[in-house]
Amino acid sequence: MNIEEHYGLLLGINSPWEISQVDLSVSTQQVDIYIEYADNEGVCPECGSICPKHYEGYSCFKG
Repeated sequence: MNIEEHYGLLLGINSPWEISQVDLSVSTQQVDIYIEYADNEGVCPECGSICPKHYEGYSCFKG
């Protein structure tokens, strides 16, 4: 098991989402986890139709 799979299990990330990268900084006591939507299209939660993926952004959450 690699570190991406480890954090995916720890956080409950399931397909089509995946952990693409994990950066650990011991000096700053910070872990950066990059989560990506692996499919090229998604399903509308309201009507169920297939739609293209159009948003790619970055968000930072601090606990």
